[in-house]
Amino acid sequence: MNRPMRLGNRAMKEEKARKLLAECEYALFTTVDEEGAPHTVPVSPVVLGNALYFHCAPAGEKLDNIQKNPQVCLCALGRTQVLQKEMTMAYESVVAQGKARLAQGEEAQRALLAICQKYSPGYESEWEKEIEKFPMVQVVAVDLIHITGKSNRL
Repeated sequence: MNRPMRLGNRAMKEEKARKLLAECEYALFTTVDEEGAPHTVPVSPVVLGNALYFHCAPAGEKLDNIQKNPQVCLCALGRTQVLQKEMTMAYESVVAQGKARLAQGEEAQRALLAICQKYSPGYESEWEKEIEKFPMVQVVAVDLIHITGKSNRL
């Protein structure tokens, strides 16, 4: 269930929230295990269309959790600033919910190229060599279902 934001005046337009998600350097990715316990790890995402991608080891807890329950959540922060005198924080953030799956073939290759473009611009001559190493990694795709952005005083 997606509840309305309690402080509606802090809600970000979806277009801006999507932009923040696409531009973030990292996001916190949460899965849930079969006993209902959450598992959160940082990932370096890219967004292509209505899907978010990241790469990871070919085995591990998050992949086990995705196999059992593909419903996932990501949280990313944009700019933040502590406002000491006002005892608050200026921030922008986005929470995205989606359904995770393993990307394969050309889809995974496109995602890996997009990761290189985002995180290593100016090193185009190295991208192909780096992508050739990636058979040893897994690419996770998250088909985005719901995105909510929030900001305060920025």
